[in-house]
Amino acid sequence: MDQQTQTPATPAPNTPSGLTAADVAKMIGEATAPLVKQLEAALADQKVLADTFAKLPPAAMDEGKIVEAALAKLEAKTAEAGKATAKKAAIDKYTAEKMADVLKSFPELVKLGEDPAKWAEEEQAIRTVVKGRLEGLGVKTADVGGSAGGTAPAAAAAPAAYANMSENMAKVTAAIQAGK
Repeated sequence: MDQQTQTPATPAPNTPSGLTAADVAKMIGEATAPLVKQLEAALADQKVLADTFAKLPPAAMDEGKIVEAALAKLEAKTAEAGKATAKKAAIDKYTAEKMADVLKSFPELVKLGEDPAKWAEEEQAIRTVVKGRLEGLGVKTADVGGSAGGTAPAAAAAPAAYANMSENMAKVTAAIQAGK
């Protein structure tokens, strides 16, 4: 029997509980896939240019202009790939800092759009879904969003209620992992 099939998946060191090395590798692969595609496209463009150069007669080529255009196109593709990577890094930083509790228990829900101005609103929508799931499991959560009359937020109660919700999420996650 193959040794690999007998070994159960174990969490990789320094990863959130429940994630295996395969899970982390999959997440990294999904996060870097757009960048890989953009780089592959840039390489394909480079081959097209090289093939075009090979077909032109030497007198028809103004090497300086051709090289300049090729470099400009390659720089534009590289800048585009860099922007995508920077956006992904910004989203990862926001979710790690602001939504670590949700990321641990419900990583499939943590998906933010590209507009940082909307992230706080999207975070609240995600937290509303989490609250609904927890309540569906019988976990009571406190309202941290404000009073029922639509007046000022209940700021004094928010930290304690939020800590209570985080604690309840941890209990539910542990129960799910234990198979209860």
